[in-house]
Amino acid sequence: MNNKKQIIYTYKSKRAAEKVRKIKNQRKGRKSFMVKILGGSLVLIAAYLFGMKLMEPAAEHIRLLEEGDLLYRILESEIRNTRTPLPILFGELSDRTNTRWHNFFLRFLSH
Repeated sequence: MNNKKQIIYTYKSKRAAEKVRKIKNQRKGRKSFMVKILGGSLVLIAAYLFGMKLMEPAAEHIRLLEEGDLLYRILESEIRNTRTPLPILFGELSDRTNTRWHNFFLRFLSH
């Protein structure tokens, strides 16, 4: 009660005091809203980064499969169009890549 009287005496009327109180409450609401927005944004960013970290091995596996598919298509077109002997073709394909496919094609050359 003392606090209300002090606010009323500070301002010229009760109405002015209510306006000031209302404005202060609005400012508090804005600050808490901004904190909520900031917290939500941080949670979303953390979830995104965590998902990217979990997805890394799967993405590497997909890249390896895509490269295998590309090498298969090159192998298929070379066999159909140029009739290149397989030992020469496997040597060329192993030179084109430096992933696991490199060892795959080199194994065929050694046998």
